[in-house]
Amino acid sequence: MSNAGPSSGQPPEDTATPEVSLGASKRKPNRKKTTQDNNAAAPSASSRRTKRHSSRKNEDATMKGTEETNGESGIRPANDDGAPGLSDNSEEGGPTRVYDEDDDEDDDPFEGSYLGRHGGPSGLSNTLRALSGMMSGMSSRLRVILENLRAKDDPSVQLIALQELSEILLVSTEDNLAGHFSPDQYVKELVALMQPSEFGEENPEMMLLACRCIANLMEALPASTANVVYGGAVPVLCQKLLEIHYIDLAEQALSTLEKISVEFPASIVREGGLTACLTYLDFFATSTQRTAVVTAANCCRNIPEDSFPVVRDVMPILLSVLGSSDQRVVEQGSLCVCRVIESFKYQDTKLEELVSADLLKAVLRLLLPGSTNMIGANIHTQFLRALSITARASPQLSADLLKMNIVDTLYQILTGVSPPSGSQDIAMKIDKNIVMQALIRTPRDQVFETLNVICELLPSVSREGLTFLDDLFDA
Repeated sequence: MSNAGPSSGQPPEDTATPEVSLGASKRKPNRKKTTQDNNAAAPSASSRRTKRHSSRKNEDATMKGTEETNGESGIRPANDDGAPGLSDNSEEGGPTRVYDEDDDEDDDPFEGSYLGRHGGPSGLSNTLRALSGMMSGMSSRLRVILENLRAKDDPSVQLIALQELSEILLVSTEDNLAGHFSPDQYVKELVALMQPSEFGEENPEMMLLACRCIANLMEALPASTANVVYGGAVPVLCQKLLEIHYIDLAEQALSTLEKISVEFPASIVREGGLTACLTYLDFFATSTQRTAVVTAANCCRNIPEDSFPVVRDVMPILLSVLGSSDQRVVEQGSLCVCRVIESFKYQDTKLEELVSADLLKAVLRLLLPGSTNMIGANIHTQFLRALSITARASPQLSADLLKMNIVDTLYQILTGVSPPSGSQDIAMKIDKNIVMQALIRTPRDQVFETLNVICELLPSVSREGLTFLDDLFDA
């Protein structure tokens, strides 16, 4: 009886089983297998993968043929899932790479940014790209406008450049101008265009547009107000108000000075702007008058001592402003008076020159309850404070206030009713309930300033033998 031997290249099933179990229990780090191992594991693997598609078997056969042909050529064998490995040394007919981000460099700076690498929205990249192009286009356009503003030999080119600059500044904001706009160069040219030419010729339309460009510049870029002031625009603007040749230009100059007066009031006062704003006040419309008195009120904050002659010349105009029929004009004129008195409260001699008897009468007329509603509660309180400063600074003005029946006015402010007539049984004629209700409705600051005026009107007494509440302590 002869031994049964293998008649083909395939080993028997009883010898293939231990090799498969050995390979399953002991996994080597190197996943590359020889051709003999694949042939030995083929029957066992086929029994476990009977449910797989026939195409997978074709892939195994293809990979086995590839291994025999290439040997150790650097092509990685198929993994456990049957997916072919990827290699940079793949030859023709082998597996190819789908994508390698190390070799594919994009020239677009926005797609190569953080948002592009981490799946940012493509719309944001498009927006950033469009914004960058718009800013570069804006910068080039502004440079062309600046060159056209310097074309003194062609006024028509300058006029077109002024129109374009005015439109750009009108729709611009601080965000899109910062870093792309240098105010000094433009202010220099705009101030020059607001003045007559070398031959003394004036172009009112060009002056108006240049003044409007300065106003739009400060509106779009508030930090440029300092550039406008130091660029010499304030004297030119004041001159347009003192010598009015074109009413539109004067109104635009007044509106521009209002924007400057918020941050640089002393510069306007020093250049005569306070007088310029109020000199021809009656020739303007009501809306322009409001702008003028608002500018003057801003200029009256913390007036320097060297500007006293300018303020002294303006006080008669402020007296006439207090008699205006427009409430806004009266309130801003009242602020001017209060701030002037506040600025010179420590200079008694100069304060006596500024405050006249007619001015005190106008103030008392506005303070009298029920006579007019031209001023609000805030202006009312500031007027009372101005009267207390005036009474403290000048005994002569205190006497004038007493002659003007300021006591009756203060009584009505505190009680809300007219003082009783006659001199007998005054206490019986006063209704305490009405007085208390009036005091409750009166603002606290207004009551305090009213009592302060009374204290300043009374003659001073010696402090010896007096007891003050500040010296009392609780037991």
